[in-house]
Amino acid sequence: MPKKIREEVFNRIIFAKKLYKDGEIACNIENDQMIFAKGLLLLHDATENVLGAIADHVGAKLTKKDVYILEYFDIIKETDSQKKTLPYMTQIRNLNIIRNNIKHQGIFPDIKSNTYLPSTVYQLITDICQTYLGLDFSSISLKNLIRNKKVLKFINIAEKKIDNGKFKEGIFYLSFAMYYTCESISTFEYYLFGEEKIKYTEPYGSNKTIDLLQNRVDPYLYHRFKNLTPLIGKNTKTGKLSYWWDKSYGHPANWTEQNAKFCLDFCIDTALKYQREKNEGYSIIDYQYVFEDIIEPVGEEAIFWNQSIYPPEITLPTIQKPLGPREKVFTLKKGKLMVGYAFDNKDSLDEWEVLCHDEEITKIPFIFVAKEEVKVTRKKR
Repeated sequence: MPKKIREEVFNRIIFAKKLYKDGEIACNIENDQMIFAKGLLLLHDATENVLGAIADHVGAKLTKKDVYILEYFDIIKETDSQKKTLPYMTQIRNLNIIRNNIKHQGIFPDIKSNTYLPSTVYQLITDICQTYLGLDFSSISLKNLIRNKKVLKFINIAEKKIDNGKFKEGIFYLSFAMYYTCESISTFEYYLFGEEKIKYTEPYGSNKTIDLLQNRVDPYLYHRFKNLTPLIGKNTKTGKLSYWWDKSYGHPANWTEQNAKFCLDFCIDTALKYQREKNEGYSIIDYQYVFEDIIEPVGEEAIFWNQSIYPPEITLPTIQKPLGPREKVFTLKKGKLMVGYAFDNKDSLDEWEVLCHDEEITKIPFIFVAKEEVKVTRKKR
């Protein structure tokens, strides 16, 4: 019976799974030699982390500070009371040679002859985790790496429901986790501009497919997830969420353990893929997170209007009311000011579109004013 796994050992296994997942994704891109090489480096690191964790767990005495990946095979065997030989040493030796060629000589691997390595590494890690830790590597969840607290909240609820055999409820809560992962933006503009109604997400459009591909999510699997889960809708005035479950697939025959676990694993994987790394060599901050604008008249007054002086070339009947006449909303007198955000547009450079923070001035989300009539001063929030 394997002894209890210490927290630091388990954390190394979790980290190794993240490295493996990233490596597997990179190795699936078989038309880019550098990305494939990056994937193999990640697989090497995943293997080394697992071997190091197991050596620590079995109580191996490391006689030197830096232990090379192949040395772990003998170290673990010598410490093990049964002297079991670890599998796949030949394949890991080949992986190590490839890693050294990449890092030290700039020699990139042949893709075609090395596509077997992700599955071999996975099999090695799975075997030794089960043998020495009594741990099913495939069952290790990466959910604790998710930084979005709303997403993690719903995933935790769903996981508990599934563990208790409540598969329908687990699948239900995962629909909200996915909504906060990558779907909520599709209801945002309707929330700002639309008439009061329930606006549901649209998972099958071309824009959504592009978004999924940009974040390395398989659209086919995403659509299967959407078949199994309800659509989430938002009230365009109150912002309250609701759901609609298509009877075609939302029925007891589909509320199975297999489908619930598929939805859970896919949701966690998608959340991690949409979660960009914190340090990617740049830092882009939206204006509204840092600043707000102080808007005041240049002359005696500034007139604000309900719509732009430039009518849109195309209207969207699903979210826009008929424009009607252009009307004054209010007049800002000299000595008064407004706090909000002023934005311009490349097609109307002589006009500000203003989002006003003060509902006592106007409850219209966006109003318009000629640039020549106002002074806009940036202020740190």
